Amino acid sequence: MKDYYDILGVSKNSTSDEIKKAYRKMAIKYHPDKNSGNKESEEKFKEVSQAYEVLKDPKKKQAYDQYGHDAFQGFNNKNNNQGFSGFKDPFDIFKDVFGGNKESNIFESFFNQNTDNNDDQNQGSDLRYDIELSLEEAYNGVEKTLKYKYAVACDYCKGSKADPESVNKTCITCQGQGEYISSQGFFRIKQTCHTCHGKGKIISKLCSYCRGKGRIKKNNILKINIPSGVDNGSKLRSIGNGEGGILGGKNGDLYIFIYVKEHSFFKRNKEDLYCTIYIPYSIAVLGGTVSVQTLKGETTLVIPESTQNGTTLKIKGYGMPSIKNKLKGDQFIKVYVNVPKDLNEKQKEILKNFSEACGHEIKKDNKKTESFFKKTKRKLFNS
Repeated sequence: MKDYYDILGVSKNSTSDEIKKAYRKMAIKYHPDKNSGNKESEEKFKEVSQAYEVLKDPKKKQAYDQYGHDAFQGFNNKNNNQGFSGFKDPFDIFKDVFGGNKESNIFESFFNQNTDNNDDQNQGSDLRYDIELSLEEAYNGVEKTLKYKYAVACDYCKGSKADPESVNKTCITCQGQGEYISSQGFFRIKQTCHTCHGKGKIISKLCSYCRGKGRIKKNNILKINIPSGVDNGSKLRSIGNGEGGILGGKNGDLYIFIYVKEHSFFKRNKEDLYCTIYIPYSIAVLGGTVSVQTLKGETTLVIPESTQNGTTLKIKGYGMPSIKNKLKGDQFIKVYVNVPKDLNEKQKEILKNFSEACGHEIKKDNKKTESFFKKTKRKLFNS
């Protein structure tokens, strides 16, 4: 018998990862589903699978290194009814290595025959419902009533498609077993009968109420609680409120997609809120407090002395709640200084005194200033 190391093309010092990599490469090359009808490839696939089963196991590998193929002779003679030569079925070994990996995609149709799930075929479809919320509703959470049409199992035949008073016939394809066994190469595969869909019976008379469809259309009214903190793209799942199944299959689910409308005052970034306010010049200079809008209602914002135009202040914990842990973000307020208009004489005098105290020069001839701006304006428009 050929040496297991030679079969996989590895050395005795190869690591388990190197042995596995070598097996993966050869198993894909010689898999019966890729080489339909090729007996030589079929035998080669058995061979590489047997070699891998021994060399992947540290105890079997140690025994093989010491005694060669003789290490398994006693085992083989006692267990010649298990797989090939007492070893695990090569198809099972292949699935152990490739199951769920992208390399197994080339055998997708082959695996599907071995894992036919009739319940999935009869399960109702999932449905989608789009809903729009205000920012305040997203902040507080809200109960919404959804109205939509969906297919449900027929009341008369209970989704069986058959007239309840009729007698169904035994399926001649599977002889009433609901499944049958087919051979592919050296594999024997159990499959769900596609004639009766695993029921073992054939409908002799279709349901007159649903015309043999197993489902009818109905209106549904559903109340759902939308938690606080949802954002654009948030998705909720209502189990069993999708379309009804047939032939005993489960109902599908309803997926609610959330859209939050733009707000006239706030801008949102995840859990944080951003807004802009204008404050009086005097408060920007001397400091003070102003009232600011939040999603909790109005609150007082402290303006530090000498606040510059465009400064951003923060109110901690006044943002949106997190849908994950209910901790809240912050509210950021960008402050702009509102330059006063139409000052009275007293206000002007106070500002002049302030300006002089700061060493700023004030133009006293307002008429000359106005004449200068008028001339400049005419030049700009006439040029």
